[in-house]
Amino acid sequence: MTVRWLILFIAPTLVAASDDLPNAKLEEEFEASVRPLLIAKCHSCHGAKEHEGGLRLTQRAEVLAGGDNGPAIVAGEPEMSLLIHAIGYQGDLKMPPDGKLSEAQIATLTRWVKNGAVWPAEIAGADSKPHKSDGLQRRELWSLQKVHEFRPPDTQRRDWSATPVDQFLLAPMEQNGLGPSKPADKRTLIRRLTLDLIGLPPSPDEVHAFLNDSSPAAYANLVDRLLVSPQYGERWGRHWLDVVRYADARDLIQLPAESDFREAWRYRDWVVQAFNDDLPYDQFVKQQIAGDLLQPADKTQLDADALIATGMLAIADFVPGDVDKEQMIADYVNDEIDVVGRAFLGLTIACARCHDHKFDPISTEDYYSLAGIFLVLG
Repeated sequence: MTVRWLILFIAPTLVAASDDLPNAKLEEEFEASVRPLLIAKCHSCHGAKEHEGGLRLTQRAEVLAGGDNGPAIVAGEPEMSLLIHAIGYQGDLKMPPDGKLSEAQIATLTRWVKNGAVWPAEIAGADSKPHKSDGLQRRELWSLQKVHEFRPPDTQRRDWSATPVDQFLLAPMEQNGLGPSKPADKRTLIRRLTLDLIGLPPSPDEVHAFLNDSSPAAYANLVDRLLVSPQYGERWGRHWLDVVRYADARDLIQLPAESDFREAWRYRDWVVQAFNDDLPYDQFVKQQIAGDLLQPADKTQLDADALIATGMLAIADFVPGDVDKEQMIADYVNDEIDVVGRAFLGLTIACARCHDHKFDPISTEDYYSLAGIFLVLG
């Protein structure tokens, strides 16, 4: 499988996720920052077993309902939320009582409330015991299935399909009493194809040349020309850069300029070139995860491209200069695990940093086994 086949996987995912992205991002932030903070700092007094003052902080409904002193939060209104006042020590009620949270922790909870106190509905029942993965679930999870060949479905209009892929498209249409649209005219075809492959409209000269090319290979020649265009890698490489959370700078408040990813452009250009070179997918994966380990045996030589590819791991989402250096390193490793799981395995492994994953068959033990590898190699 080559890099161009990534189009089949990336494009549908981007379309499906686009409508849901803001809420999905807030749910990610909750699992990564808010829930661990509530567990570490609040659940000893307001958890599943203890609920002092009648307050439990294990489900959104409980937080909204509050305890003896009334609702703990007002979603979207941190300045009106008792929880925010308490953690800020802004009155008689001071929580946690054994010491004020750090400014960063207070900011995390304040931002969570301001953004609507999003709490993933499917896992709101936090009182339930952690889900333990078993062999059956491991076998059934879609992203852990072995790749195998599917026989194209039978269709009524056998003359319509030019390739086996067409049969997969036609079969569900026929099942629903539908049929394919009429073939597009040549002017529409060149515009669609050019925008799809390189993200730019065709020039008037290109349109004129295609319309006047009556050879049977006109369409194939157009496809070949667009695939070798430098703009092809720029168009499709950007989707991969979205998957691996590419950034040139840390868009965070009060961070010094030297914390920006000043050499990130090298990784960006490597991705673009990988698409343009039609780099085989197995090499595409290996170089990004372990390019520094794939160096020539001759120590005087250097595979610069493979080394640059590991920029995927270096562009990490963590706050530099944390006072707790061990915490900073752990956060860095967590981000590496998260991007590898999401990009290559279809798994949100990072959830298992705090608890056995409630859906995917990943345990906390699995997480820290993987973290150990990144710590040693990092």
